[in-house]
Amino acid sequence: MLTAISIFFSIFIPRNILENKVKKWLMYAGSKDDERIWAGTRLFLSILTAIMGFLIPYSVIPLYNVLTNSEIYFEPQLRLILMFVFAILGFFATFALFYLHILYVIDGRKKMVESILPDFLFLVGNNLRSGMTPFYAFRSAIRPEFGPLSEEINIATKKSLGIQSFSDALKGLATRIDSKILSDTTKFFAQALHSGGKLAQLIETSANDIKQTNVLKKELVSSTRMYVLFIVFVVVVASPMLLAVSVQF
Repeated sequence: MLTAISIFFSIFIPRNILENKVKKWLMYAGSKDDERIWAGTRLFLSILTAIMGFLIPYSVIPLYNVLTNSEIYFEPQLRLILMFVFAILGFFATFALFYLHILYVIDGRKKMVESILPDFLFLVGNNLRSGMTPFYAFRSAIRPEFGPLSEEINIATKKSLGIQSFSDALKGLATRIDSKILSDTTKFFAQALHSGGKLAQLIETSANDIKQTNVLKKELVSSTRMYVLFIVFVVVVASPMLLAVSVQF
């Protein structure tokens, strides 16, 4: 029943948004849900929230008057305006929450992959040095603790067993995980496969670079957070204090 309702409401969402936006978000989030069902369900719940917001002046306010013995009253024109305002706020607030949630999932998946990518590449490099082919080096490096990266590498290796080449399958990782670092690494490795060279050394060098980049990012975030806290302290505490002292004297 809910699936049929979701598909019905997805009709009201433009097809290009479903194909170019929602489908891509779900892939980046690692979700296997159908984009029509996902978007239709969110639209349906947002409309329900809008209906509840629309009925607030007729339900919540009279109930509040009864419980508190108050006499809050709005003119009919003002009440109609409030009904539409609450409905619009409820609709867009609910839709915004769903949008922020999917962005949060995508960003969390991206950060997790980028944090474990150097360890994965080091393991691949060790496998290459032991004499494994690139395909088996990646396949043997799959570990449950690598989380979504292991899942995507497993999908890529299965695709490469068919008609798709291993390098093209690795490039496809960038379409399922929204990470520029992963995209650049897979493209670099695919190019190295075609041109030849010391793959193990290239992989380990890339892993070192990614690890240093992650460390620099953490240091930058920490320093930025310190600056923000200092500015907030100056604006909220120090400035009013100095202003009060200057007014007093």
